[in-house]
Amino acid sequence: MRLRYKNQAGVSIIELMTTIAILGLLMTIGIVGFDALVRKSRLEFHLQSLASAIKLSRTVAMNEGTRAVIVVVNAGEGAQDLDGNGTDEHYLSFIDLDKDSRYDAGETVIDKGNWDTVRIEENTLPNNYPDANAKCFFFLPQGTAPGIGAADREIRINYNGQTPEYRLNLMSYLGAVEVEKVGH
Repeated sequence: MRLRYKNQAGVSIIELMTTIAILGLLMTIGIVGFDALVRKSRLEFHLQSLASAIKLSRTVAMNEGTRAVIVVVNAGEGAQDLDGNGTDEHYLSFIDLDKDSRYDAGETVIDKGNWDTVRIEENTLPNNYPDANAKCFFFLPQGTAPGIGAADREIRINYNGQTPEYRLNLMSYLGAVEVEKVGH
């Protein structure tokens, strides 16, 4: 008597291993792409938050009839304790009641931000900040920023020399800003 097998449906061990290898490769490519997307999104978010702080500072200076200062750490520097409260920031915006361009106890913080492992690659703001390795500019009650002229003022950030890299251009003494990608 001869045994006959019906059409068998199944996969061999080689087919199964090949499928698993292809899935692993696709997942690896997806994870690398996702990491790049997260970095890109974070960099854009950080500069957009600084752009918002600049616009908010101008608005506060005009509404309060006072002077608002924006401080950003220098190129090559990590976050620093710009407001003296024990936490580090990459930027600080505050109402400068005594007009000395330095944050003092009792002055109102408008906004501040710490960008974790983001590094500032270039900071061409016009004024050195007195108490930290940082640069600053300020808005007057009229909403203008002296020292911000025709030449773009730029702040470039990235993740420790990696691309992509993003730049914020402070384009006018009225606080017009532009955020753009400059790396690949």
